[in-house]
Amino acid sequence: MLQWHLVRSGELDTILEAAAIDDFTVGATNLSLSSTAKMVLSTIGWQ
Repeated sequence: MLQWHLVRSGELDTILEAAAIDDFTVGATNLSLSSTAKMVLSTIGWQ
């Protein structure tokens, strides 16, 4: 079962890369949930 998930994660990575939907990333390691949400909204121009 684990092998299926490992294979599928690679397939999904290929699909997402082809779709080019990752316009930006937000580093949230040291941010609170609300700060992360504000950063996302600010980055996409909704705030």
